Parts: sequence; C-alpha cells; structure tokens
Amino acid sequence: MVLSGSQAGFPLHEVRLTEERGSGKSRHTVTVFRGPLLSVEFNRRFIGTTLVTREDRYHGSFGGKKDRITINGTVMDRVSMVDPRFEDTFTVWSDDGVEARYLVHPEYVELLMAVDSAYHGRNLRALFQGGELLIVIETDDQFESGLLEASDDMRLLEETIAQFTTLADLGHRLNERPRSGF
Repeated sequence: MVLSGSQAGFPLHEVRLTEERGSGKSRHTVTVFRGPLLSVEFNRRFIGTTLVTREDRYHGSFGGKKDRITINGTVMDRVSMVDPRFEDTFTVWSDDGVEARYLVHPEYVELLMAVDSAYHGRNLRALFQGGELLIVIETDDQFESGLLEASDDMRLLEETIAQFTTLADLGHRLNERPRSGF
C-alpha cells in the first residue's frame, strides 16, 4: 500500500523476515521479524544517522545503559531528550546529536508515542538516514483471515484502522515542504 500526502508518498508494507537455521535434517526456517514498515521520504537529506529504539534494547556489560553503540560501522552516541515520558520509553542514538535533537522534536515525539500506543508498545524502531525515515514495528501477523474470529472482527478492524491512521498521520505530518538552498 502506498499512502500519499501533499508532497512525496510514504509506502507502508507488512513485511516478514525469515532466516534458515541449523543444517541437514535439523534445518528450519525461523521468522526473525514480522510487522509494518513505513518509509517517509523527506525533501532534504540528513547529515547524520539517527536511530530511535525501545529503551531496553542495548545494555552495557553489567546491565547498565550503554552510552555508545556501533551498527554497520556507524558509531552512535546516546542523545538525551527533553521529554521524560519519551526517554522512559525510547532511546535516541546518533552520530550527530544536534541533528538528532532537531529531528526528534516535540511533534515527532507525540506522533511516535501515538504509534507506540496504537501498537501496544511492541518493539518500535525508527531510523533517520539519507533523506528517509524508516519505522518498523514488530507485531503478530495481522492480516491472515484464518486468524480472525467472527465475534471479534469489528474490534480488530477498528484497531487496525486506528493503527494505520497513526502511521499515516506520522508520515503525512513529518513530510516537510522543500526548502531552497538545501
């Protein structure tokens, strides 16, 4: 599904990532990730890389919080935010702390908290890189009709619409107008 705003579109997909484990007769397929993936194109490129993860995702060797992580060769430091509710739930990592604070502004925080609430706090992650924001949320399979129960269809449909509405609202409201000189 591709949802379109007044500027660039923002594709929304339900994805499933699997990997083969084991060897020989004990070889089997394991689902590593399943859930929605939203991509929002920005009208400008980002200088650095900024990652937003659940608060408990990266720990130090003795259970404390890490101050720095390295992912695919990109070294990112923990960036403190001003909203304590947001910091209780999420951690912001970036190789450019100034840009991270600009990107994770109060409106973005409110939108991301709404998405997190709609999906019941399920391992939401967001990545600002290049000129794109990627958001992934781990969920169960939401669209297999064999999994639905007739007595619960209306509630599940309403919940799914509310979830997609929060993602569409996030994509639409963060889609900045082009700026001259960038």
